[in-house]
Amino acid sequence: MHVFDRVIFFITSFLLLILSVILVSFAIPIHPIMDEVRTSMEFYAESLELGIVGLIILLIALRSIWGASRVEKNEEVVNQNTEIGEVKISLKTIESMVLRVAKNEVKGMKEVKSRIKVSENGLIIYLKGKVQADVEIPQVSEELQKIAKDHVESKAGVNISEVKVYIENIASDASRPK
Repeated sequence: MHVFDRVIFFITSFLLLILSVILVSFAIPIHPIMDEVRTSMEFYAESLELGIVGLIILLIALRSIWGASRVEKNEEVVNQNTEIGEVKISLKTIESMVLRVAKNEVKGMKEVKSRIKVSENGLIIYLKGKVQADVEIPQVSEELQKIAKDHVESKAGVNISEVKVYIENIASDASRPK
């Protein structure tokens, strides 16, 4: 929903809220002035009916105000245009692809986490993980970069501008395969 639409929706909901409070107040004798207004309105309907209508409008108004004030979280996607239409791939999908290939195809990597960001030149893949104690970190990191880049580019058709690897620690012996 655009900002202008939200503002109009919010104002309308606020007016409904005021109207509902007035209608509910007709059903509840809360003030002597309201008694005078209520007696002048009795030719339209009974006060109980006005109160019920007011409560319904109140619930609608509160729901509308809550809905208008909520900020929708837009999921980031990568758009691909093909000959027959548009394809959208979520960044979560690409993260899953990267995690799967990092865990299954790179020997020596443990507990890998990924994050994807969109840049002007393509996607940037951030990988953070632990390695086994007996591996050569530069070789494993380079292999991880190459495999992640090649896999995403070939399977998703998305340009990868960079793959950044952060080795945070060495995995404990308990997590090593036997």
